Amino acid sequence: MEKKKRKSASFKTSVVMELLRGESIEELSRKHGLTMAEISEWRDDFIVNGMNGFKKKPENAKLARAERRIGQLEMELDLVKKKERVHCQTKKELVEYLSGLTYDKTGCGYPMVMVLRVAGCSSANWYEKHEQEQGETRGRKPSVCDQALLAAIREVIAESLFHGEGYIKVWKKLAKKKHIHVSNRRVNRLMRENNLLSPYRHTCEVKKKEHKGRIIQEHPNLLWGTDGKKFFVESIGWCWFFAVIDHFNDEIIAWHICKRGTRWAALEPVKAAVKKVFHSIDKDVCKGTSLKLRSDHGTQYDSDDFMKEMVYLGLDMSKAYVKSPECNGCIERFNRTIEEEVFSIEQFSSLEQAQRIIETFIGNYNREWMIHRLKYMSPQEYRAEYERKKAA
Repeated sequence: MEKKKRKSASFKTSVVMELLRGESIEELSRKHGLTMAEISEWRDDFIVNGMNGFKKKPENAKLARAERRIGQLEMELDLVKKKERVHCQTKKELVEYLSGLTYDKTGCGYPMVMVLRVAGCSSANWYEKHEQEQGETRGRKPSVCDQALLAAIREVIAESLFHGEGYIKVWKKLAKKKHIHVSNRRVNRLMRENNLLSPYRHTCEVKKKEHKGRIIQEHPNLLWGTDGKKFFVESIGWCWFFAVIDHFNDEIIAWHICKRGTRWAALEPVKAAVKKVFHSIDKDVCKGTSLKLRSDHGTQYDSDDFMKEMVYLGLDMSKAYVKSPECNGCIERFNRTIEEEVFSIEQFSSLEQAQRIIETFIGNYNREWMIHRLKYMSPQEYRAEYERKKAA
């Protein structure tokens, strides 16, 4: 990820002057690689304080850092107090409980990093994925096969007076009580593959967030989905396709292709969709509406600039659950469609050729592509039918 550079007071002044001379805030955003929220904030500061309003004193910066640190410590202290009032049998169970709590002063949940630190649970332990079983290793066959060793490990665990003994203690007991002498790495592997390591020997199942809701909407412009997908161009290599889809009728509202899939590229179709539907991209243009934007946790969508731009537009974010693509299923299904109908068939020699072919396909898709849940109507036909019934 590219490092964000600090902007000087003179640069900010020049950008604001361009805006005050009548240039579009959208064009300035693209020209200088800035968010509209940043430019708007600079304009307000310049009008109130002039150029000196951009020059932040070091004392103010130190004070702001100290205040943030005090706030973090207060939040962590509050979480520690809540931890002491509950008794959980495992660390993962404690993490599950604490991650569901909210901080009274903000009404928001606690940061996951803070929850793991207070619970004494490492992120590797919390997010670890179990590898699939591998085939037999090459070399000399061991004197004790894996099945017999696994049975002996289970016996040692069952006979133990404690619940949290790790693989090293199990390995020692195998040699001491069962007279089985094997590598401790082999014991670790077998225990990991069979969920017998101490963090996974739970007395109860840990709840996981699962998508059980409904993402299809009954009316247009209630929930939009956005995502990015890579495709190949012979002359320049891998490129990016970003789109915004309406969960009401699966219609592609706006899209954008580019070489680099940065946060600025991901913003382009969102701003184009807002401008197309609301005929403006002014500050808080989406505020007061029921519209939300659904995205995954890609670096483009979790970036500070992207989130600031959504706040500027007044567009609320609705994040999908981690590792739950069905939460953003409409745009994920469209990505599969364009992969099968365009990207896996066409050979693009240039980005301009890709632009023409994709533009033709999306026009045909919105007009002609029949969708089962829309009673085999196309997105535009379904919207027209909705408007006809609404007017009747």
